[in-house]
Amino acid sequence: MPRKPSYLARFLSSENSLNFLNEINTSMATSLAHNNHGSIKPIIYYNGRFHFVEEDTAAKFHFDTDYALFQIYNFKGTKHEISEAITKVVGPVGSVSFLNEFERTYSRYSDHRIELRTGSSIETNNSDMLKIKIKFSNKPHAVVVEGLRTSTSIAALTINGFADWVPLDSTSYECVIRSSNKSNENLIIKSGARHNTALRALSDSIDPALLDVVIDDLLDDFESGAFEKLFPGPIISVDRGINRIFMTVVFTRGRYTFDEDMGKIFIEVLNALIQDRKVEKKFDKHIYDSFFLLSVRILNVIRDLVHLNEKYEDFHLPGVCPLFAGSIKYMKVKYIESLTDLEKALIDIGFDKFEDRLQELTMIVREIDRNVETAHRNLQADIEKWKKRKSMANFSYVLSVLIAIALPSIYHYYRQTNNVPFGPITTIIGCIIGLLCAFWHGWARNSYSKAITSHKKAIPIHSSTANSLEALQRWLNRISIVERCRIPMNKEELKGRKILLSYLFDELVSSAAELRLSISLEDELRKYR
Repeated sequence: MPRKPSYLARFLSSENSLNFLNEINTSMATSLAHNNHGSIKPIIYYNGRFHFVEEDTAAKFHFDTDYALFQIYNFKGTKHEISEAITKVVGPVGSVSFLNEFERTYSRYSDHRIELRTGSSIETNNSDMLKIKIKFSNKPHAVVVEGLRTSTSIAALTINGFADWVPLDSTSYECVIRSSNKSNENLIIKSGARHNTALRALSDSIDPALLDVVIDDLLDDFESGAFEKLFPGPIISVDRGINRIFMTVVFTRGRYTFDEDMGKIFIEVLNALIQDRKVEKKFDKHIYDSFFLLSVRILNVIRDLVHLNEKYEDFHLPGVCPLFAGSIKYMKVKYIESLTDLEKALIDIGFDKFEDRLQELTMIVREIDRNVETAHRNLQADIEKWKKRKSMANFSYVLSVLIAIALPSIYHYYRQTNNVPFGPITTIIGCIIGLLCAFWHGWARNSYSKAITSHKKAIPIHSSTANSLEALQRWLNRISIVERCRIPMNKEELKGRKILLSYLFDELVSSAAELRLSISLEDELRKYR
């Protein structure tokens, strides 16, 4: 029996819902911006798949050339036809790029490069589904999106016209939402009792048991139940205005700078697991469970490693020359780029001998575990060492202040007895030296305090990473020992597993390479501390 909608749900689905939708993004973003919850990240569910709406970096950094990202479904034309149709809208200075399914953007660095991986994108995507990036200039973003929405050439290339275009960047998403507000009177907003619920954070670890239930709900067409479990918070269902096509939007929050990349990975893994479960209904469920838990546990390890590296970037190192620290940062960036390219060549070998690849993965995970353990010991050693130096600096600071105060008092006392052991110039110089020493030791005390605070923040991340690594190692050992837990990779229907595991393996190796470099640089800097 369907649930009776609550008073709030009935209110929101009335005429007031239109105004509420106009304000929901602004109000949520404002409320979260003034506390520690982070920024709002919309996730779109359409055509049985989740889509991550990434931040529009062109708008954020005021680039001269803007871009729009879209996932296009039910495509019935050619790439040449869609390029021509888009050029009519954005002008001859625009360009269209056809992107692969899995992409990695190095958002922390300036090059923003995209790596295409063997076996993904065009080779494996359905012929009626495209992911495109449109670059344009000299036109407002809203004008471009409106031009795509009203273009007859664009409408003729898909079954449902512009309703089959899912926006993947934040600016295009906002433009689509605004145009939907203007053209639709029947927007449905479902919030109910969840309107005050804390949103899911993209940097949260993934609970395999919960995710397993969510995927079952989605396959059983119980989408609302899946959204409530995985994405507690407001749910917006947007009528695109063509053939009663609805686009469901749920909301997450980003707390850290790496949430953008992790959000993309999580959504792609979620889609791959849903697709695999559909195929796996023909086979033994134990096979799916093995693939499912391996993917989720690798994802959690990647999340923790990236989080750990993010904390390393924020470390405060007392007594290090700023110029030297800058050269180290530059060297780290260049080293990561070259190392990633070298290890990527090993990853592209493929998964023809999956058992050998699992053994390789097991050895890498063990090496990562040793590195994390070593880094944790060094971290605690640094904290203990800096605590002692902070105490010494604090003692010297108090002593210097007392000396600076005592010298004038002593001079004034002996001057009244006409038996002054030192003159006024000596007193002034002593006071200046005492104040300078107090300033120096106060700076050192604060510097050590910042270093201790920044390093302490990494300790819980180390613990979380160790737990994730332990869970992954246990499952890798189980896969290699228990026959029913093996993962077949040679069935044509399951080729998506190769793509996903290769992608996760690539991300894991890259994150581990960055961690190793961070640890080696920490050791290099240790003699300067």
